[in-house]
Amino acid sequence: MASRWEAPPRPPMFAGAWERLKGGAERNAPQVATAVGREAIELVGGALTRVPEGFNIHPKLKKLIIEARAAMAAGEKPCDWGMGEALAFGTLLAQGVRVRLSGQDSRRGTFSHRHSTFFDTETEAEYTPLQHVRDKQGVFEARDSPLSEAGVLGFEYGYSLDMPEGLTIWEAQFGDFVNAAQVIIDQFLASSEAKWHPRERPRPLAAARHGGAGARALERASRSFPSRCPSRTTGRSATSRRRRSTSTRSGARCCGRTASRSS
Repeated sequence: MASRWEAPPRPPMFAGAWERLKGGAERNAPQVATAVGREAIELVGGALTRVPEGFNIHPKLKKLIIEARAAMAAGEKPCDWGMGEALAFGTLLAQGVRVRLSGQDSRRGTFSHRHSTFFDTETEAEYTPLQHVRDKQGVFEARDSPLSEAGVLGFEYGYSLDMPEGLTIWEAQFGDFVNAAQVIIDQFLASSEAKWHPRERPRPLAAARHGGAGARALERASRSFPSRCPSRTTGRSATSRRRRSTSTRSGARCCGRTASRSS
C-alpha cells in the first residue's frame, strides 16, 4: 500500500497546435504593450474607408460609415465604439493574427455599429474591408449564426482550441442571450482550464449601447462571469460555493420543520 497519495501526471498544456505558445499563471504574465502607432491607424483606417471602384454602397452607409470613419482615422472627430472595434481587429489582422467573429447579425452588428460587410445596392456583391488591410494579413471572418446559442458557442469553443494563435469571439446579440448558452459557459469556458488545462477559449462579446437593454445585460454578465471561474485555492467557483451554502441552509431548515412536526 502506498504511504502517500500521488496525483497522476498532468497532460501537457502546450502540445500539437499549441507547441509554439508559452503560458502560465496570469500573475506571471508580463504586461503587453497594446498601443499602436499612427502608421497603423492610417493603414487600417484607409482599408475601412475604401470600396472597390464601381461598388454601389448605400448612401446612408457612405455618410455614416465611410465618411465618418475617414474623419475619425484622420483625428478630425472622436472614435465611436464601432470604429474602435474595427481598429482593434484591423491592427491585429495587420500583424497576421486571425480574427473570427460569430453571432446573430454579427456582420452588421446588433446596433448597426459594425457593418463589417458592405453590399452593392445593385448587384448584391459583398465587400469586407477588414479582409483588405494589407498583403499577407491575418484572415478575418464574420459569420452570421442562427439563434442556437449553445450549439454555436460550443462550435466556437472547439474552433478556438485548434486556433490558439488567433482571436475567436462569440457575440451574444443581447446580454440575456447568454442564458441559452449557459451550459457551455459553465461546463467549458469557465472550468475547462481547471479540468483539462487548455488556455484557449472563445471570448464572449455582449453587444452594448448606451441606454439600451444590451448595456444593462452586459453589466450583469460582466459581474457574473468571473464568479463562475474556479478559484485557484478551492477549485470550485464562487457560484457553486454559494449554491452549496444555500443548499445546506435549506436542508437544515427543512430538517428542522420535519423534526418539529414529528415531535
